[in-house]
Amino acid sequence: MVRLLLASLLALAVWGTPVARAFAADKKVCKDSVLCVGLNAHYDFEEGSDAAREASDSLGVFNEPDGQNIGNATGKFGNAVAFTGSSTSYLHIPETGNFGNEFYSLVFWVYPTSAGSAGQKQAIISTNSANSRGETLYLENVSGNLQARWTVTLNDDTTVTASSATNLALSTWHMIVVWVYPDFVTSATTDLIGVSINGAVSTTAALDKPVKAGLSQIRLGGQPYTGTEQPFTGRIDHFTSFEGYLTPAEITLLYNSGSGRAFPFSTP
Repeated sequence: MVRLLLASLLALAVWGTPVARAFAADKKVCKDSVLCVGLNAHYDFEEGSDAAREASDSLGVFNEPDGQNIGNATGKFGNAVAFTGSSTSYLHIPETGNFGNEFYSLVFWVYPTSAGSAGQKQAIISTNSANSRGETLYLENVSGNLQARWTVTLNDDTTVTASSATNLALSTWHMIVVWVYPDFVTSATTDLIGVSINGAVSTTAALDKPVKAGLSQIRLGGQPYTGTEQPFTGRIDHFTSFEGYLTPAEITLLYNSGSGRAFPFSTP
């Protein structure tokens, strides 16, 4: 399907505000694959332990917290950013706006190294602010196994969660895709969020109200301002944001039988 374009809010939220430093000159252009359609930003995390992790295809930047040094480790493709599970081990985009009631998909390659304690939730990405919960993707310890949960906040401050029953093995790379598809023109049954693990069919949850918009700091691997999620222990590689909805066929194509596809997705 043709992906619908997002409002500029999403672009601000995902790309962030560039910091005062020189940007890498070797930005990549994604143009030779169906997976390039609707692509908003992509992060390879190839910068080692730089204070800022630049988008590979745009001027977006994830920053380290002040005074911290977030390291890298072997990734799914090249380097990955490595998180230690501490409260200061995360990357962030300064407060701009959460994703809100838009059509979008987010893709992560995730390598968990600790299941944590029973019931513990480890945040992969969040858009929370000090006084308002936003969207959060987290891994929850369920009877010793990690399972993915994708939670959004509606405009009445209630939350909706799409919960995958797939167990994620430790020290293994997994592709997680989360998406929001708010179609309030037809019936409530078409208003969905979803989470897909390793190219599989998405687990979905229905929305009965618009997703809440607001100002948020986007955190990658870090503990949100609100909620019970804890920092993530493990690695994250190849974070990609798309405007609109990735079809099941596109998710399967991106997963590529577990091999994945290195950016800029030149084939097929």
